Amino acid sequence: MELRTQRSKKKMKILCLDKGLGFSFKQHLLKYYKDRRSLVVEEINLNSFRSILLENNSNEVNDELFAALDMKIVTVSEPTSSNDDYEEDESFMNSITLIEKTIKEYQPDILLCSSRGGKYIGKLMKDLIWNGPCVLISALIVPSMMDLNSCSTAMIFAYGYEEKTVPRPIMEFIKAFPNNKIVLLSYENEDHHMSSLIQLDLMLKEDWMNTALENVCQPVSNYRNASNDSVFENKKLSLLELIILSIVISKIEKRNISKSNLPNSGTTDSKPSTMRMGNMLSPSMLKGGLGGLRKVQKE
Repeated sequence: MELRTQRSKKKMKILCLDKGLGFSFKQHLLKYYKDRRSLVVEEINLNSFRSILLENNSNEVNDELFAALDMKIVTVSEPTSSNDDYEEDESFMNSITLIEKTIKEYQPDILLCSSRGGKYIGKLMKDLIWNGPCVLISALIVPSMMDLNSCSTAMIFAYGYEEKTVPRPIMEFIKAFPNNKIVLLSYENEDHHMSSLIQLDLMLKEDWMNTALENVCQPVSNYRNASNDSVFENKKLSLLELIILSIVISKIEKRNISKSNLPNSGTTDSKPSTMRMGNMLSPSMLKGGLGGLRKVQKE
């Protein structure tokens, strides 16, 4: 039985932090998601979603949440400070203040970021400015800012097999946490740009919301009681599906599971991760991230 929603002002609000977004990625957000502001899905099949909620003793679901999308993009400064002095960096902290103001005014359901925007997510969570679902694409993070073990909200990370900008030890750091609220998906034949997320979005034609919901709820129905995260191995979800995944994962019960290892890079000259600590491109992009990881590993 399908649930018919009424036309409503309620929409799934996505706040995107614009730092590190590629041109084509940003254009896609501006067009694809803003085009869907006026597209109200009249019939939404939430049976799979509801079964997941019932399994986890939760009945918190707003049917209208999936009826339409809304996207707001906030532009922030380049996070170039070292790990130890982010909070003394005036431009970084001014951007945090801007994001906090936007969160209060816009009241988003999900935060979305890419690349260097991941550093802002860490600060927002550390200061308890945000504790909702997050989607992080090819994200650079400051490990000392993120307590992924005790995190109770959904954090969905997506990286390409051929990622060369984010040091592999940072991805391994994320993957190592047994917290089932932390999900990392790896995309074959993809690099830092993750352009396939756009193509996968565009493949969701008619009945796009129901298709995305089914593509997400089917693996999560297995994942919620699983002892590992194998259900997400080689799983390629679109950007919209990653956003929905963050909502669904936020509803399941938090527990520890075993995590699979990161897949090896598809390049023939790949080296063990211990040899890739110096795999940095731009100090302005990575300064602090890897230093923070070393600091965390020593503690």
